Amino acid sequence: MYKLLLHGQQVDLDMYDWKTDNIRLLDLPCDLPEYAQLIQMCFDPSTASAPLVAALSRSISIHHFTERGHICWSNVVVNEQLVALEQGNLDSKIDSLLTIGLSEFKDDRILQLVVTLLHGSDVMVQRHAMAVVATLPPQEIYTRVLKLWKSQDVRGLDVKDVHEQLELFLKALDNGSVIAEHIDKNMGFLEGTYDEGVFKRLLELLHAPSMLYRKTAAQALRKSFQWNQKLVPVLTKALEKERHPTVRMEIVTSLSYVDPQ
Repeated sequence: MYKLLLHGQQVDLDMYDWKTDNIRLLDLPCDLPEYAQLIQMCFDPSTASAPLVAALSRSISIHHFTERGHICWSNVVVNEQLVALEQGNLDSKIDSLLTIGLSEFKDDRILQLVVTLLHGSDVMVQRHAMAVVATLPPQEIYTRVLKLWKSQDVRGLDVKDVHEQLELFLKALDNGSVIAEHIDKNMGFLEGTYDEGVFKRLLELLHAPSMLYRKTAAQALRKSFQWNQKLVPVLTKALEKERHPTVRMEIVTSLSYVDPQ
């Protein structure tokens, strides 16, 4: 698929590395390195998001294939835009994003809020946030925006916040605030999280004495991480030891998410 996207069907070079179980995408000859990075982003589960991919695609078009002429950039008062993005209503956020898009340099504090809005559920705000990101050169998106993107989950939570939410969730299980039947409905904060620390914590919970903890781990793993063959032995071992039928069912379901390829 990588080779077809880069070169069409006239490709006979096998870029699969059997030692690392990876495809050496960036080793493929390509006149436009940013395009290779775009393809890599599409196949990376932590960045394969429509708004992010669209923003990088638009940036490539703007900076490589469009005659921009002389652009008159505007001066932006950063603090005013921070207030508008953090506290403003829908209209003020959109106005702020339009203003920020006219600024050549995007302050890190501003960019962090823009990326959070790019994660958001409001389509109009998301589109304007995407347009702001697209004004950045492709390499800046790859170096600055991706770092911010990966530090947040789909709801804009920092990785630290996800850790805290997970521990609070476990306490809620302990005190009965969340019952077993509603575990899945209360784990939205884990959607799209690709943090190694959270992953390791879930693996610990998979072997915890508490049945509720084990059920939580089995359900959360398939919410948070792109399944691959390396996780099959971990789940298989947990399944062999598990005796509770409900948890066994959750582990089997999680195993069904594994890509057989």
